[in-house]
Amino acid sequence: MRTWLEHDWGKIETQCHVSSLQRANVDPGEEDLALSLGFLSADDDKDYWYNCRSTRVRLKKNARQPKGQLVGVQTDPVPETKEIYKQWCEEKGFSMYEGDNEFIPEDTCILYYLNDELVAYSKIRIYDTSGYLLVNAGIIPNVAMETLRWEMYLLKQLGKEYCYLGQGYEKSGLWKSKKSTFEWWTGSKWSKDTTIYDQLCIRDSEIKYTGPEL
Repeated sequence: MRTWLEHDWGKIETQCHVSSLQRANVDPGEEDLALSLGFLSADDDKDYWYNCRSTRVRLKKNARQPKGQLVGVQTDPVPETKEIYKQWCEEKGFSMYEGDNEFIPEDTCILYYLNDELVAYSKIRIYDTSGYLLVNAGIIPNVAMETLRWEMYLLKQLGKEYCYLGQGYEKSGLWKSKKSTFEWWTGSKWSKDTTIYDQLCIRDSEIKYTGPEL
């Protein structure tokens, strides 16, 4: 595994700011190591690894057999997931990122049915000792926590230790700190301090970006 910094942009004339992204080359079998060091892989490219405020939970205390009417089926993705993703982004006010609604061979798909109607799906990337949740999208209210139970239960049944919940930014990431055994990557270590994490997420949403369109 090799890591490096990509220097993106900076300001020196009227303020001092340097923006950089830490990247990594991850060989097969090193994925769990990369995850443990705060790296995540891109949705559409298993070889594009970047460092961020990653989040995770230990599955031992979080994965219980799902109950209720929602039925999860691990299967191949279907074309309908793209429409679910689009509708989910519109209802949440999220941007649609390239690759989010695509599956590559390394991805696992779970389709969720309510009364035989497809209402949600999950995209997961599974490694030797952990799983990484990439996308969870649904078109009915309050479905996210139900699908999360299915995701974590699957990973526990597969003998995985950690479930990585993705990036921890802005108010939409606050729910993650409510899970037991929650940890977040500070840039140098894993922290269990949910108070600081929540404060950072709230601050993220208050920051106004005035630069070029990302």
